[in-house]
Amino acid sequence: GFVSEFDINEIGSSQAFALPNLTGHNDNGLTITWRTAFPSAPAAVTMTLQAAEEDKDSEYQTLDTSTSTSGDLRLITLTRFRFVRVTASGVSGGSSPTSVVTINI
Repeated sequence: GFVSEFDINEIGSSQAFALPNLTGHNDNGLTITWRTAFPSAPAAVTMTLQAAEEDKDSEYQTLDTSTSTSGDLRLITLTRFRFVRVTASGVSGGSSPTSVVTINI
């Protein structure tokens, strides 16, 4: 799995992670589990799982969203993406809120 910890008041996106390259004509879905946790929780936040074929901001598409300030565990099945990341937005309140994002394949 991949883990990224970041200050959600200063950084909009987590580190991007490259997914394994599947060979052949594999069209099967890739199940990803993603978890958010907040050692210093905000009053409000939107965490968005995004994926892209190329690691460029303009290429990322939103796949799933969580607004839980106490943390969340979510599953999503996707196909044909090479990079994933989580973006924080709508952050308010809290004392220097940080997040820990875990993405498991």
